[in-house]
Amino acid sequence: MDGKLWIVVSDYGNFAHPFHFSSGTLKQFLCTTNSDYLCRKFLTPKERYEVDWEATVKVIKKTILEQRRNKDISENDARNWFNSFDYIESEEEYKFEYDAFPEWYEYIIEKETSQSINLKKYVIEPLLELFKKQEGK
Repeated sequence: MDGKLWIVVSDYGNFAHPFHFSSGTLKQFLCTTNSDYLCRKFLTPKERYEVDWEATVKVIKKTILEQRRNKDISENDARNWFNSFDYIESEEEYKFEYDAFPEWYEYIIEKETSQSINLKKYVIEPLLELFKKQEGK
């Protein structure tokens, strides 16, 4: 294989990731990368992002109102869709409403998970800073 393979055995799982860099050490390579890149190597997209239900419903309601103003949807459809998102108290209920109205999937807004934020903030970024200091960068 061209490049290098980095194997990590940890309490959080075992990982083997190929890093393609032509020369130098792993430390030198890490000094040229960033925390987002490394986070993508260690977490799946599902572990990195989650649906921001509050922001998603806000955008959907705004879109419903715009479509109604433009007369793209009927008053009855607008009312049904708008009201279906009014009294939702849990993520499971949001998911149920999305299953009932699949046309709204394109409006789903995602946010970074706390797992991803914390991995970058408390593990990856301090490690990269340490390597950069050691390399004099």
